[in-house]
Amino acid sequence: MPNVYTILVADSSLETFPSELLSNLPVRNFFRKIKKKPSDIILDSNYHSRFMSNLPNLSKRGRPDIPHLALLACFGSLLSQDSRLRVFIHTINDLIIEFHPSIRLPKNLDRFKGLMIQLFKEGRVPPLSDEPLLTLRPQSLTQFLISAREKHDLIVEFSQKGEVLPSREYAYLLSSRCSNPLLIFGGFSHGHLNIAVSYTHLTLPTN
Repeated sequence: MPNVYTILVADSSLETFPSELLSNLPVRNFFRKIKKKPSDIILDSNYHSRFMSNLPNLSKRGRPDIPHLALLACFGSLLSQDSRLRVFIHTINDLIIEFHPSIRLPKNLDRFKGLMIQLFKEGRVPPLSDEPLLTLRPQSLTQFLISAREKHDLIVEFSQKGEVLPSREYAYLLSSRCSNPLLIFGGFSHGHLNIAVSYTHLTLPTN
């Protein structure tokens, strides 16, 4: 049985308001009205959908609720309570967020977004701590996986295009065949992860 499971939520819809949208007059008027900077706002389609239509990778943008819910599920799990879970977020803008195993995330989405804004500005939370609960670093998904191949004996991508296996074989793969697995999930509403086959050992379905 693995000692520790690692979960990576990749291409996550988690970013501050894109500065390139400031060329749009309605966007400038919006920020003038709320008296904030783009770096003070997390992009959220619930509030900003009218500005987002020309963004690339639109299906992977403006859904901070998805990584938030994924994180709450991870840190509310028995694995987390037993200190047997490590969690990373990879964002759509190629940033890696690492979470201290003892972190207690806010359940309220607005408070979570406020925490992410602080992280994007400071690079760590708390900013001056020697043992921060959150750290941020620039790293692409490919770079993360190249490093992960040296640390994990099983890397699994969960995707709609995965191979369907009997539940008994799932259990065998994730509990008996490895000691330090990395499980990768998409942190967006639609689409696929662009992961080269050579970086993973297996692709399994999400449903």
